Amino acid sequence: MRDWYHDRRTDIGLRLGGAALCGLAWLAFRELAALHLSRIHADPGAGALLLAAAGFLCASLGAVLITQGRHIFDSVEVSERWRTARMSPVPPTAEAASMNSPTLAASAVTARTSLRPPVFRRHP
Repeated sequence: MRDWYHDRRTDIGLRLGGAALCGLAWLAFRELAALHLSRIHADPGAGALLLAAAGFLCASLGAVLITQGRHIFDSVEVSERWRTARMSPVPPTAEAASMNSPTLAASAVTARTSLRPPVFRRHP
């Protein structure tokens, strides 16, 4: 079975979709400019902010789709430094509470709710 996302038709479709999004962004910005020119000293309303946000979003996504095409589906290798460690299924606070130990439960709650920043000390 072939991967549909590595097909040339998918690449062309994604790039055409990106061009359509860029065209939609152009229409939104043109309408925003016409709205702005009709009321020179007025505060922007919700419609103007919505047009600006839609234009920015469409232009951004369109640019990515045009330049990347089918390569947006490529997998990348994450460095060991940025990989997350396997987390235990039970959080430490729940483990402490389930042990029925008041000192462990209290220390877990204190560590979780402490608002003080950590202290970093330089060792010689």
